[in-house]
Amino acid sequence: MPSRTIEKQIVVSGSDGKTRLDKYVASLGEVPRSVFQDRNVQIAVNGKKQKKSVLVHDGDRIFLTYTESFFEGVKAEDIPLDVLYEDNDVLVIDKAQGMVVHPAAGNWDGTLVGALLFRYGSGFADEESDELRPGIVHRLDKDTSGTMVVARNPESQRRLVEQFKAHTTRKVYIAIVKGCFPSDHGVIETGIKRSDRDRKKFCTCPLDEGKRASTEYQILRRYRTCSLARITIKTGRTHQIRVHMSSIGHPVVGDPIYGRGDDKVALMLHAFILSFDQPMTGRRLTFRSPMPERFKQYLNGQRSRI
Repeated sequence: MPSRTIEKQIVVSGSDGKTRLDKYVASLGEVPRSVFQDRNVQIAVNGKKQKKSVLVHDGDRIFLTYTESFFEGVKAEDIPLDVLYEDNDVLVIDKAQGMVVHPAAGNWDGTLVGALLFRYGSGFADEESDELRPGIVHRLDKDTSGTMVVARNPESQRRLVEQFKAHTTRKVYIAIVKGCFPSDHGVIETGIKRSDRDRKKFCTCPLDEGKRASTEYQILRRYRTCSLARITIKTGRTHQIRVHMSSIGHPVVGDPIYGRGDDKVALMLHAFILSFDQPMTGRRLTFRSPMPERFKQYLNGQRSRI
């Protein structure tokens, strides 16, 4: 199995000086936990060689060097995909809710990457990339469904990544959110950063303290206890819609992280429209995934509209 050397630099933030380096890094979700089981991993803090058990403090600079295999722990799986469009450069799908995009600890099976490896083989992946994510140029959370584009070759992947970084793509979602809104339209613009209290969560913050995030929403229909919203994001921060809607007191229905003890129902968030330039021809393409059945079933139980 082919492998390559990975180098990571991490600046510690939110540590009280009582957390081990390996536990802190693992909490970020950026480096596989198995890295610290490898005797050959090289660890340095502020330029000095250290053990994985060293305690880290705010501002410490961690340098990791380790070897990782391509598709380590990933197996090709014959998983049906709901294909909206396909050409020699891109594949556009309606991702099912519950499908994990990229394999990780606890989610090795049933992933989109596994389905892509079965569909195309490993030849479509870019072995020079810094990411072990063949064809993946953006992501949807496991419980978010909807329109997603995948690159079919390394050059398409590089060009699509540039579009997402430059925010020239258009991403529109639909969501069922808690409560009723006084107005039909609104814009939320804040910084978003990783929570100091829980490293697996994100929170809003002043623009100069985090990554800028802009979310625009339009209320399509009001119900007794919830609203159906059309949401356009101009940036693509992790959990952006979920964090922003929760920050204004209207969390997405079914959100177990930001929903404050939410209902035991599926997450009501769906990537409705995606527009991007075909990476090789430049032609603008737009795709839509229809409202999923779980939305219809939930709203049918919310008949008392106001």
